[in-house]
Amino acid sequence: MYNKNYFGLMNCWVFTLLFLMNCPTVFGQTFTGSGGNIPGTGSSPTCFNNTVSGVGVINSTKGLEEVCLTITHPSIDELEILLQSPDGIYVPLSIQNGAAGADNYTNTCFKATAISPVKFNTAPFTGTFLPEGHLGAVNNGQNANGIWKLCILDRRNNSNAGTLNSWSIKFSNNPAPQPPDFPNCSTTIPLNVDCSNATPICDFNGACGKTTGTKKSWTALDNASCFGLNNNSFVKFIANSSTVSFSVWVNSSTSGFNNVNGGIQMLFLSTPSCGGSPVNTFGCYNRIYPYPPSGKPLISIVYATGLTPGNTYYLMTDGANGDVCEFHIAANSGINALNISTPGISTGGTPEICLGQTINLSATGGNGTYSWSNVTTGGGLLTTSGSSVSAIPAAAGEFTYRVTSSTGLGCPASKEIKVKVNALPGAPAATPTSPSCNSSTGSITVAPQAGVTYSINGGTYVSNNVFTGLNPGNYNVTVKNSSDCVSNPISVTINNPPSAPGLVYSIIDPTCTKPTGSVVIQTPTGSDYEFQIDGGSFKNQSDIEKENLVSGAHTLIARDISSGCVTPVSSFNVPPAPIVPADPVYSITQPDCATPAGSITLNTVADCSYSINGINYQISNVFTSLTPGNYTVSLKHNNSGCESKKTAVTINPFTGTIAPPVVSIVQPTCSLNTGTISINPVAGYTYSIDGISYQTGSVFGGLSAGNYNVTVKNLSGCTSGITPATITGITCLDDLFAPNAFTPNGDGKNDVWLVKGTSIQSIQVIIFNQWGEKVFESNRIDQGWDGKSGGKDQPVGVYVYTFQVTLNDGRNLTKQGSITLIR
Repeated sequence: MYNKNYFGLMNCWVFTLLFLMNCPTVFGQTFTGSGGNIPGTGSSPTCFNNTVSGVGVINSTKGLEEVCLTITHPSIDELEILLQSPDGIYVPLSIQNGAAGADNYTNTCFKATAISPVKFNTAPFTGTFLPEGHLGAVNNGQNANGIWKLCILDRRNNSNAGTLNSWSIKFSNNPAPQPPDFPNCSTTIPLNVDCSNATPICDFNGACGKTTGTKKSWTALDNASCFGLNNNSFVKFIANSSTVSFSVWVNSSTSGFNNVNGGIQMLFLSTPSCGGSPVNTFGCYNRIYPYPPSGKPLISIVYATGLTPGNTYYLMTDGANGDVCEFHIAANSGINALNISTPGISTGGTPEICLGQTINLSATGGNGTYSWSNVTTGGGLLTTSGSSVSAIPAAAGEFTYRVTSSTGLGCPASKEIKVKVNALPGAPAATPTSPSCNSSTGSITVAPQAGVTYSINGGTYVSNNVFTGLNPGNYNVTVKNSSDCVSNPISVTINNPPSAPGLVYSIIDPTCTKPTGSVVIQTPTGSDYEFQIDGGSFKNQSDIEKENLVSGAHTLIARDISSGCVTPVSSFNVPPAPIVPADPVYSITQPDCATPAGSITLNTVADCSYSINGINYQISNVFTSLTPGNYTVSLKHNNSGCESKKTAVTINPFTGTIAPPVVSIVQPTCSLNTGTISINPVAGYTYSIDGISYQTGSVFGGLSAGNYNVTVKNLSGCTSGITPATITGITCLDDLFAPNAFTPNGDGKNDVWLVKGTSIQSIQVIIFNQWGEKVFESNRIDQGWDGKSGGKDQPVGVYVYTFQVTLNDGRNLTKQGSITLIR
């Protein structure tokens, strides 16, 4: 079968070459083996090792190119030299070549591209020669890494010892080509045929025979042979070239591989008269090896040279020392026999193709004019003349094609070849499994079929019908049967994985009136989604936003109900609830004749301010000089700003003659650092705030912080009781405002976190993330944090701030707290 993946393999090899251009390569590597003594006697060869590593698989693309050696020996015609590969393949290099008494192989190399066979040269052999076997036989896909051997046998046993001085093997990307396939027996050479009735051979491709005849000789033949005759037989042929070449397989032997007597012998000759003289020889081979005990094919090459094209010659075959052998022959060159080949298809047997493919038929030999015909109906020949034609058979089965031409020797004027057309397997059925939320890849399950292998997108065919780890996309699924026939493809689509919903939300912090927080979902929204807080049950958006979240860490995820995909866990914090003061506890001092005004004193509560009108709060818990009327007392926590419950309180009317004056105070602010005392005016009264100086005006402005005694005098000079008035120092504490959350999303609203206040003289602000890493620092009053650090958006979450301010009145304040960054 021909390799339908040839071009794909070549592309892969080219890609590998490009990828490895800057890496070590196995091409052009030469390995040197061990040398040593060659015994002068023995019945089995002496083998010398050569360790190969780093080469890997060898084939028609990369492999063995050359074998070189140097041997010192006094009579090298006694030597038989073979190469053995790690998988047991033997290649004959030089078998009993050179003349008796001729010595040495000196820097002798064997290469498939050499011009001259070693058989037709003389010792000492120096240079490059064609070996007596196919070097490419080892380039059969085996792993070259291992022990290679050079095996040498002294055939004559004349005690002429010698030395293997050196030997090497070279691998490259110009390997020796692979040999022809072992041919089926298409022409059987008759047994016991002598010279006078030699069988004409028109096509040596598949000629086969057996050495079981009787000895047939005459004096001139005995003298011309380089071996003794035993059970010889003759065929004849017409030369088409001055040199002919045959491949020979000795696939059985009764004497065996390692016995010095095993194998066959061949002689190319011509004679004007069988039994007469002269006998001219054109190539004599006295040792053609049989298969070794391992059964590995051993292929020899025999040559005849000095031939005259068009003349008839004889080929005599004989068993070495009477060995009974079976042998097959294939013509390599020089024979004009009519023959049909199938280019691109290995022909170890009947060539095979798959239904729908084209078979290419090529004719050689004959007189160069060819006529083709379909012997079997439906053969589908596309043309019927020419040396090369093509056919597309119409159905599965076996088809026979015939080519007609003319040859000499009365050979058949036609040649037939059978081609087997294998049916395609049925188109596969396949079920895709698309990616899920938890897996980014899918799979394809092909419906099982007996005797097939499976592939997607023309990749390697495997026995497993399930393909996993597939990215989304379109795939072509095919199956291949035992005949290497591929079904029509079916297209299968792996869909994109469903995507998890995007989750955007904000947190509502606890307030003075609600001690728990809550979450607000921005996306995703709608009935297709549900949500989970803190690993609880999934709920719809409305219910999840009603959850009362206590202070601390929480988690939130969203789930697409239809696909089941969930978002990654989102973590957030709910800050502590602000402190709400307890209900106020107070005491009242009512006005009397000596005291024209009342007072209210509230119990002291830490970190709180006090009010008697629910609006204005002060640090002092005592309210004096209160005119008769209704008041509302309450507390406000200084940090949280939360107010207590408001309680109504009444100051009774003054019963004295001159009531202490009623005053109102405008305290200093961050924009005006002086206060004002205003006294309710009464006609004819004068007014004082120190009990010494009186004036007609009831308003005292531009007052610095301090305590003032407010009194009035009537027209009679009587002084009222004192109404104390206090101008408090400016603190501006309540004027400082640091937001506890902001949303830097570029919508122009709350995009920057900034400390605000009207009396800030200078400020130093630092912000840290939850790991204590500083993400922002500024000493500018007008510069806030935009949610970035190092130019990159910081994640949603809680951050900690601290700042120091110097107020306009010179005081320094420090404050810290937390910010929630929301996007």
